[in-house]
Amino acid sequence: MTGIANRMSQQQYTPRSREQVGDSSVPAINVQEAFVGGGSDVGLANNVTNRYELQNVTSWVDGPHTWKAGGRARYNSTSDIAPTNFSGTFIFASLEQYRSVLQQVPGARPAQFTRNSGDPQAGVRRFDFGGFIQDDWRVRPDFTLSYGLRYEIQTNISDWTNFAPRLSFAWAPGAKAGGKAPATVIRGGAGIFYYRFSEDLTLLAHRFNGTGETQFIVTNPDFFPRVPSAAELLSTAQKPTVRHVAADSKAPSAYRATLSLEHQLPRNTVLTVSYIFKRDEGIQ
Repeated sequence: MTGIANRMSQQQYTPRSREQVGDSSVPAINVQEAFVGGGSDVGLANNVTNRYELQNVTSWVDGPHTWKAGGRARYNSTSDIAPTNFSGTFIFASLEQYRSVLQQVPGARPAQFTRNSGDPQAGVRRFDFGGFIQDDWRVRPDFTLSYGLRYEIQTNISDWTNFAPRLSFAWAPGAKAGGKAPATVIRGGAGIFYYRFSEDLTLLAHRFNGTGETQFIVTNPDFFPRVPSAAELLSTAQKPTVRHVAADSKAPSAYRATLSLEHQLPRNTVLTVSYIFKRDEGIQ
């Protein structure tokens, strides 16, 4: 028999808005392994995200083959206002170091001071698409072979090599067409999968690109508890931190493989023994 068995389409729009308010009139104090105090490093933050998604899957039967093909397209748009750490944060390596600084012990200083300044607003857009084709081939009444290929692309990185082959099987020794359910089934499969390169990473690079928002990091500052202005930090040759997305960035990949044995026991009980292999690469 040959013919269209099923076609499924879905569209989705998801808006989201998040706001955070914190008292950032004084710097934050971070004493590692002890406490976090002082002011809030949040400030008045606002995040608006719009997500659009369109997907379609079509399946059809061609004799012993059951084919599926489809794809998913997504578009994300984010506008983010985050005056995070605009009042600065003094970091102390220990409670003892913090006590020494408060008691003005000669030579005692915080371990680090960080501060952001500039334009707290940044935005990012991301489009990604994934398409696939798959065949479930009933080779014999006791053996089914499934194989397919998926391809994925996305903006914000220049990696175009995300091919993801998949292969699996199900073998039921002794099974016959129209017979009773087999007592034992052996299943196995392997494939490559991809995660998306997060728009949060791209947003971070847009925010600290050297022209919008600036991040300063000072080691062993000598000005506690005073918070210097951005102009002072620049004049004292404190080099700001600049972030960017590496030109050779790739979508994180995942390798998966499974092998299992299922055996029917008395009283509707099934015994399953499985081996699962997982390996991830490039996870941020």
